[in-house]
Amino acid sequence: MNSSIAMPPLHILLRDFIDKSNYTVYQLAKISNVNRSTLQKAISGERSISRENLAKIMPFLNLTLQEQQELQNALLISEMGEVSYQKHMYIKNLLTDSISLPDVPINHTEIPLFSGNKKPEYGELIKGSYQIIHAICDMLSYELACHEHAFLYGISSFHDTFFSDLYEQLQADVFSQTEIKHIVPFVKVTDRNDRSSLYNLNCLSILIPFIMSSQKKNCEFYYCYEESIAENLSAVPFLHSIVLPQNVILLSTDCQMALVLSKDTVPYFKKHFHTVLQSSFPLFNTVDTASLLSAFISLASETTHSYMLELQPCLTAFVDEEIIQNVINRNLPLQQQQLLTATLLTQCSILKKMTDFISIFSQKGLDDFVEKGIVYQVPLDLYHPLDLQARIKILEQLIEANESGSKKFYMIKEEVFHPDFEVFTYNTSMLFSYTGPDHKEAGICIIKEITVIDSFQDFLLHVVNHNLTYSLEETTDLFRKCCKILKMQLHS
Repeated sequence: MNSSIAMPPLHILLRDFIDKSNYTVYQLAKISNVNRSTLQKAISGERSISRENLAKIMPFLNLTLQEQQELQNALLISEMGEVSYQKHMYIKNLLTDSISLPDVPINHTEIPLFSGNKKPEYGELIKGSYQIIHAICDMLSYELACHEHAFLYGISSFHDTFFSDLYEQLQADVFSQTEIKHIVPFVKVTDRNDRSSLYNLNCLSILIPFIMSSQKKNCEFYYCYEESIAENLSAVPFLHSIVLPQNVILLSTDCQMALVLSKDTVPYFKKHFHTVLQSSFPLFNTVDTASLLSAFISLASETTHSYMLELQPCLTAFVDEEIIQNVINRNLPLQQQQLLTATLLTQCSILKKMTDFISIFSQKGLDDFVEKGIVYQVPLDLYHPLDLQARIKILEQLIEANESGSKKFYMIKEEVFHPDFEVFTYNTSMLFSYTGPDHKEAGICIIKEITVIDSFQDFLLHVVNHNLTYSLEETTDLFRKCCKILKMQLHS
């Protein structure tokens, strides 16, 4: 959890910073033009200070950048509550800590592979995560040496780094034929229970970055709800389990102790794993960008609102048949041209009907569109970059949408926020997407846990208050500048 959460309440911080400023409350109220009684009530905790009044007194407090951030965070906590703020910090860290693996290859020889050492026996207790991972690698390499096939079926939360460490080790070439399937249990929250919601977000904050950044070729991830496990595994004492060809390993909650069960238990646990698998949902798929468009349409077709964190402003909300016909690659088979046209028009129609729509995007995505006419959601081999007139037409619609409030577009402040993949939230579903550098292939992860969706939508609604994006007005001004530059190019 972000350390900024453990901080004094807003009124305590405010009182301390005012004391350090060498101003009395009366003096500070006078020079900042804030009502003295209002300021006094804010310091005493009787009433929270407004965002406007805080902005008035901040220049006179002589705060460091860190102290300014502390005060802003305390204000956010006072406005939204500590639990909501914690959820936002989980989400922010999830979005920014994902594709950040080192450039150097992982050392897969840290844990020696099987070399004839004694294998764990039935009933043996293994202590320490390193020793447990070592034993699992040992068992699997032994199985591969003897039978040329092995599998690992796991049911466990992703609340710590044990499984990510294990699966990194299992990327060694010797394990390339190992079938690995992992089911992650989520808590089904029906009453918006904050503790359960935080549990799910904590799990996702480790799981999603691992899946999206590593894209393990021999690992398949699924999620289910605890009810499914309780219903189908009522006789199993531990939910943290790993099924191997010759053994079952039961894990303690902290993954620091493991109990090895005999081969006789394998059929029982294997059968129940597949039973739970039937009630589970896949967490990750690799698709081409044409299929990604279809996934968007499928998820958005029954929705009334969408909040998006994406590489580009949602340009496909503004294409029309004329633009498509002018840019579509005429070398494509006629049937493929017709399918692409229909797909883009369908998505545009769905997006236009949404009554509540927010798009949060990067500067690079906007620059590539303005300077080169590139639309990320469509593979470059399917269309020609948009000409100046089409770009101007779409920019003018972006400006009109922001001014009327029919749709809202915010540009990310990249100096403070570096999301590594895209998130698309709808009424009852959410899609994570990581697109490769060539924008031809994407990894997608679909979540349908409503409290997780609610938490992400709430975070995206508050990105401006977290100072992670430019304001609506600042973003609109940027659109205007881009539009002016393109019009000058058009008439030059």
